[in-house]
Amino acid sequence: MHLKRKSAPNTGNRRSRSGSAISEFGPALFLFIVFMLFPVLDVISMGFAYFSACTLNDLQLREAARQPKTQVLSIDGVIQEKIPQQWRNSTLSLLLAPQTNINTVPIYKAGVGAVYLTLQTTVSFRPLLPIPFLNGIPGLGAPLTLTISGTRPLEDNRLYAQ
Repeated sequence: MHLKRKSAPNTGNRRSRSGSAISEFGPALFLFIVFMLFPVLDVISMGFAYFSACTLNDLQLREAARQPKTQVLSIDGVIQEKIPQQWRNSTLSLLLAPQTNINTVPIYKAGVGAVYLTLQTTVSFRPLLPIPFLNGIPGLGAPLTLTISGTRPLEDNRLYAQ
């Protein structure tokens, strides 16, 4: 005895089942790129900007601990002019393209047995891929301004008096 299976009647759903995935791919890809990929790339570039600003502050602080106070406070000196200019010409800085001038504020504080120098370096970076509808968020649509601060003791306390 041979049994025949009855086939289901063709209801016309065949086309919608196989084409629905491809019709949703375009809008989903657009949403993924705009809301996931671009912001993630901007957040990664913010991390590089932070690392770069920390490196600049460390370079300035290391040199300032060896310089007399008059040279550290000088606007045209090594700390506030030459080191930031060399940093701007470095590959890391060229990738991130800092926007404005670099502002460096030295603060001297006498401590127990030593004089401490604190340098505050302020740098602004533009977003890697600015997202127009997120223009109020620093790093995604607006410039990211970072102020990095570092403290070190002076290598020679006599430099404080000069």
